[in-house]
Amino acid sequence: METLNMSQTRAFYTGGTVHVVINNQIGFTTSNPMDARSTLYCTDVASMIQAPVFHVNGDDPEAVIFVTKLALDYRMTFNKDVVIDLICYRRLGTMKPDEPATTQPIMYKKIRKHKTRGIFMLKNLLTKEFLGAEQSAKMEQDYQKLLDAGQVVSRPVLENSSYSYTNQWNHYLNKSWDTFL
Repeated sequence: METLNMSQTRAFYTGGTVHVVINNQIGFTTSNPMDARSTLYCTDVASMIQAPVFHVNGDDPEAVIFVTKLALDYRMTFNKDVVIDLICYRRLGTMKPDEPATTQPIMYKKIRKHKTRGIFMLKNLLTKEFLGAEQSAKMEQDYQKLLDAGQVVSRPVLENSSYSYTNQWNHYLNKSWDTFL
C-alpha cells in the first residue's frame, strides 16, 4: 500500500514498477473472504494509482509467462506501475506444523484432490510424445536417488555463469544509479 501510494510522488517516482503479488489464498483466521478485506481482490488497492492489474492462474505456467511479458511491455511502454496478481495456493500450511484445513476445510479438501503442476506438465509431455513413460520414470528414480543420497539437485545459479539470467545484471554492478539513464 505504501509503495503504491508513494509511487507517483516526485521523490519516489521510479518510472513504473512491476508489482507481483503471490496470492496464496491463505487466511487462516478468516474463513469467509468477505471478512478478509473491503474489496473483492487483494490487489484492488492498485486502483488508487489507476494501475492495471493482471490476475493470472499460478497453475498455468504459460499464462504466467504471457502476463509477465505483457506487464513488462506495459511498464516499459508507459513508464507506469502495473500489478500481477498471481493466484495460487499452498498445498501445505505456512509452516510444517500448520494444518490449513482447520480453518479452510472446504478449500483444502479441493486442494488435496487437485493434481500438482508437475503431474499436469508430465501428462502434457507424455501426450505430445516429448517424453516417454520409461524415460520419465527413470528421471524420477534418478532424482529420488540423488535426494536420498543428500546430493544437491538444484542448479548452482550463482556459481555457474552459463545461465544467462545470472549474468544479465553484471554490467550494472558498482555503477552509479543514473549511469544508464
